[in-house]
Amino acid sequence: MVVVATAMACAVGVWAQPSITPAVLPGGEVGQNPQYSQTLNANDVLPTCCNWSVSSGALPDGLQLSTGVSPTATITGTPTNPGMFNFMITADDLVLQGSQSYSVTIIAGPSITTASLPTQDVGAYNQTIMVTGGTPGYTWTVSSGALPTGTSINSTTGAITGSASAGTYNFTITVTDSVGSPASQPYSVTINPLPMITTASLPNADAGAYSQTIMVTGGTPGYTWSVVSGSPPTSLNSATGVISGSAAAGSYNFTIGVMDSVGGSAAQAYSVTINPAVSITTLSLPNADAGAYNQSVNVTGGAPPYTWSVFAGNLPTGTSLNSATGAISGSAAAGGPYNFTIKVTDTLNGSATQAYSVTITAGMILSPGSLPAGDANTSYSQNLSVTGGAAPYSWSISAGVHLPAPISRAVSRISDFFVFSDSFIELCPCASCPPASFYESPVPAPAADPQVHPPEADGTSSHLYYVPPASR
Repeated sequence: MVVVATAMACAVGVWAQPSITPAVLPGGEVGQNPQYSQTLNANDVLPTCCNWSVSSGALPDGLQLSTGVSPTATITGTPTNPGMFNFMITADDLVLQGSQSYSVTIIAGPSITTASLPTQDVGAYNQTIMVTGGTPGYTWTVSSGALPTGTSINSTTGAITGSASAGTYNFTITVTDSVGSPASQPYSVTINPLPMITTASLPNADAGAYSQTIMVTGGTPGYTWSVVSGSPPTSLNSATGVISGSAAAGSYNFTIGVMDSVGGSAAQAYSVTINPAVSITTLSLPNADAGAYNQSVNVTGGAPPYTWSVFAGNLPTGTSLNSATGAISGSAAAGGPYNFTIKVTDTLNGSATQAYSVTITAGMILSPGSLPAGDANTSYSQNLSVTGGAAPYSWSISAGVHLPAPISRAVSRISDFFVFSDSFIELCPCASCPPASFYESPVPAPAADPQVHPPEADGTSSHLYYVPPASR
């Protein structure tokens, strides 16, 4: 019994508990590649060494401790969550146990913070993709799709630079840090053509209200308009490109510029003529006797050719308006007053109107229809009267034989001494008659008496009388 006890004592004297190394484990990173891997050593001589376990705490998420009897164990895996993890590893050789406490920090992997890339115009392109987290020493690549034509990515800095061509581009950028943890971000980028003003010219117009919109295509919306040089006829809206206001007559030469939201620009030169406003200069039309009527309405300003129309009311019956010349003509019937409005429109759609009131009176008729015979060397006196026309009247002898002086004429009366027989006289009441001319010319008696002349265009009417000879 004593021997046995001594043997056991000796045996106990040479055994030692397992001693786990290393004493400290390195940190890791979420998503690292290659994966996290650390070997633990029990430093135990027993052949039964050792069974390994996590005796307290927990390994970082995504890591595992190897199982089975072995003097060594490994902690492996890909960390999935960041944080500080405290745990104890125990090695058991079936006689004694040895333990080691650890604290391991897992940091977050890299994360691309540039969520999108801006739309731009063709030309110089420079955008840098930003990253946070991970272990510095980053490498940038295009993992799918294609960058805008004419650009490339700097694998060290993440900058995309170059001269971009128009188009829509879809691609994915991946960044990998120094421990192999990756992060990716998809992008869709539109590269627009440069802005271009499509309104090549602006129309001329008449003085007054003017409104024209200048159009643009291409570029990146969010346009700002400006007057680069010269002066337009009216003001420019910097947000819409609308030129509007009340334009004064004149010639205007100016250049309009547009800039889009990313600095692309375009300009266009214009020349605009603003004509004086259309104006009818014929302010009134004369009254007239029934019959031939011809009056022109005149215009100034605007841009020919003009178009004339009856805007309201009715012209004198029997007349019409020439739409190309503005002449009112025809055979006017008695009546009125005729109240009407004439409108003229020029080729630029400028217009003007003018109201008129015209009265057409009946034609003049002289009476009596014939005069009695007279005696030579004897005083002769007859009363004449007129109806129609417009008073006051002016009388004259417009044709016939030459009568010797004295000749006396008064309204509605003629008296003289006749010395010739078989003679004609023609009397004309008018507003403005030419001087009377008389001719010494015996003529045969007319076929009928009286002869009534129709009204003339100047408002005159005449009546031919035959005075037969009496006894001498």
